[in-house]
Amino acid sequence: MEKVIDLGDATIEHIYPQNAKTNDKDNDIEPLKQTLGNLTFFGSHDNVAASNKSFTEKRVANYASSAVAMTADLALLPSWTVNSVSAREQLMLDAAVRVFTI
Repeated sequence: MEKVIDLGDATIEHIYPQNAKTNDKDNDIEPLKQTLGNLTFFGSHDNVAASNKSFTEKRVANYASSAVAMTADLALLPSWTVNSVSAREQLMLDAAVRVFTI
């Protein structure tokens, strides 16, 4: 059964946090934190709960239980890397082309 997501309650979640804690900073991903591949959808309550946690913390505590498939899929990844961001961005662009074809 498909679940309808209320976009009125949806927020944009940064997978690699906007304000990573010093010990969680990744200098390779920092320049990519505002790119499409580093973003996903969350309910507003979920976004507050995830806050600026690391990917490892959010993967189990927040992503695995998400009702949004593209967010829940993040729980299957062992880590969040530059390659992960790039691959996810390409998947999202491909999906957008399929959805928004004229």
